[in-house]
Amino acid sequence: MNAITPVMLAGGAGTRLWPVSRTSFPKQFMTFADEHTLFQNTVQRVTSSTTVKFAAPIILTNSDFRFIVRDQLSVLDINTAHIILEPEAKNTAASILAASLWAFEENSDATLLVVPTDHKIDDIEAFHKAIEIASRHVERGRIVTFGIAPTHPETGYGYLEYNRLSEDDGHEVHRFVEKPNKVRAEQMLKDGGFFWNSGIFMFKARDMIAEFHKSLPQHVPLVEKAVHGAQLDLGFVRVEPAPWSQLQNISIDFAIMEKAETIFAIPLSCHWSDLGNWLAVWENSSTEKNNVVLSENAYAFDCQNSMFRNDSKTIKMVGIGVTDVFAIATQDAVLVVHKDSTQKVKDALSLVANERDEPYDAKLKDYRPWGWREVISSSQSSEISRMYLNPGAEVTMQSHSLRTEHWIVETGTLSVTINGETKIITQGESIFVPLNSLHQLSNITNEPTVVLEVKTGSYIGEDDIQRY
Repeated sequence: MNAITPVMLAGGAGTRLWPVSRTSFPKQFMTFADEHTLFQNTVQRVTSSTTVKFAAPIILTNSDFRFIVRDQLSVLDINTAHIILEPEAKNTAASILAASLWAFEENSDATLLVVPTDHKIDDIEAFHKAIEIASRHVERGRIVTFGIAPTHPETGYGYLEYNRLSEDDGHEVHRFVEKPNKVRAEQMLKDGGFFWNSGIFMFKARDMIAEFHKSLPQHVPLVEKAVHGAQLDLGFVRVEPAPWSQLQNISIDFAIMEKAETIFAIPLSCHWSDLGNWLAVWENSSTEKNNVVLSENAYAFDCQNSMFRNDSKTIKMVGIGVTDVFAIATQDAVLVVHKDSTQKVKDALSLVANERDEPYDAKLKDYRPWGWREVISSSQSSEISRMYLNPGAEVTMQSHSLRTEHWIVETGTLSVTINGETKIITQGESIFVPLNSLHQLSNITNEPTVVLEVKTGSYIGEDDIQRY
């Protein structure tokens, strides 16, 4: 079996898991009862195997997530991935065609495995076994999808109807079925002959490009221009935005899968979840007494079938005498929802956005090349934030004409240069940066450094920066 190139889709928003998942930091980069994030677990599934040979992955994401992706890869000591930045979200058809064209340029016989990065798969050996089976069908020119045997009438997933008289190791796909209502889902479960659509696909790059030429030909020259016009930026690949902006916003299911005649489904015989809402998170978490899921700083007394997740380090969460309730808290928001209503979170947020001026989806952390920062307190003339500098990271030389800055080292060691003079400051020490001073700071150690930054002035916006 030839090496398989994983294509990892890492640009989704995941708003059904608000307030923990944000458009600026969606669920694929979060942890759920695991030391690694969903993204990192996906990377490990498609880069390490004793039975399947994987090539360097292609990761498609956007500019806002680029440093999150790179940081989470570095934790796994992976530095060979191709990280392609999409100028704007155009759904999965554009992403998969871009990856196919990119891989085909490198190898005209390339085999691609498309995987979302926000899924939970427990049995990795079964997953790799399914890939081995799929590879035989891919070599025959088929596009393979991986189906999940449904266990209940789920309305949050798409379905595949398959031919039950097909081959022993898989099935020809008869049709794709969009997310059904409860009555339809119950009927499909009763009738049999249906899989949940996992959104995982495998194919030859050339075969996918050919399907685009047949079913969505207007996409091909635009994506070709976008890929061929790509520019390298700090190790990332930025595709050309002008042709990309002209693309239709359409999923791979609508664009290709529902029209192609060579779709084959391989059963994925392992526990799988897309963790699409808080109910799915609860079902896939280890429970305490009475089916209660608890995080740190969360407590439950006389509760049943509930979840209490508290991501704030400054408040305590206590549940008393409740049943079938999920309470989720961050430093700036709280969600309380009945466990049977978790599919409505996205719709409720849309109503909130229409009725109020305040953002419900604000950034909790702002990721930068050197690490990240989070705002603790802010007003028109001052701001307090926490800066996390990665080992060996440095912030570019810059100056500000409208604000001063005061840095206090919470942990670690910092090298600070102000107007040509360099000082080393450590935990508990501080330094003041006057107006219009050329300044630069860097973490000169092999450990993270955390800095408390206080800005004061007539204007504290990010555009008051002159970089050198």
